[in-house]
Amino acid sequence: GRTKLVANSYHALLDNPVLLTKPDTAGFWVANTRVTIAVLDLNGTPRAADFKRELEADMSAVARFLPQLPVDRYTFLTMVGDFRWAGDVLFSGKPSVGGIIKVVRSLSNQGFGALEHNTSSVYYLGDFGSGERMPEDLRVEKQLLDAAVHEFMHIVTPLGLHAPAIHDFNYANPSMSQHLWLYEGVTEYFSHLIRLQGGRVTVDEFLAEMQGKIRSGERFPFEKMSFAEMSTNVLEKGYKEQYGHVYDRGAVLAWLLDAEIRRLTNDARSLRDVALDLH
Repeated sequence: GRTKLVANSYHALLDNPVLLTKPDTAGFWVANTRVTIAVLDLNGTPRAADFKRELEADMSAVARFLPQLPVDRYTFLTMVGDFRWAGDVLFSGKPSVGGIIKVVRSLSNQGFGALEHNTSSVYYLGDFGSGERMPEDLRVEKQLLDAAVHEFMHIVTPLGLHAPAIHDFNYANPSMSQHLWLYEGVTEYFSHLIRLQGGRVTVDEFLAEMQGKIRSGERFPFEKMSFAEMSTNVLEKGYKEQYGHVYDRGAVLAWLLDAEIRRLTNDARSLRDVALDLH
């Protein structure tokens, strides 16, 4: 039979993505929130059970970080593309220059990544096989974990805490917010802090992650533009090339802001407290 999907508004349509596929699902409870995982793997590999095992621990860490989870249901919608051929080229023996060029060209326009919504997030990941030489970061489960907490924490900002231009977003003529450091930088910092405090990563792993962000963030052309200026003009040439710094320099700014808030309040308050109060 036919399934009829109805949205009350254009915004509701945008905020509730739909994945139509043969069921590969799993679910679990975190406090009073029902979490569902739905997967479409283009080579047919069942993955929901594995994703559940990995995500359950991360979501428990989120629940320990927040006084209460802000939604009663949340869904991870995940599509996994078949790029095992690329894994074979790169990680089976010595890759040829021609093979590397072919892989780079193919992957450069794939659009890997994730996008947050109020009660769900959508992921496009890549299956690069399971060769012994394949880096840990390319493991499908690791790709999901690297993004999942970040996307969920977007519920706090910008989905909850945001500027008027974001609340009344003009889809025809987008006006970008100078607060991108908050929306992405603070969210990225929180995602790593949550995993540290939840015992999902060690202190050394957390510090190594932040050290990498510091080194990357130092390449931001801060003598030519401010972070707020870059954020406001992020769709324009000359500024959009710096967008990646919201995850690096932006997260370091959030880390420093957290430290300063704790110093000013004798550790009675933190960046988390301020963000949640504003939210």
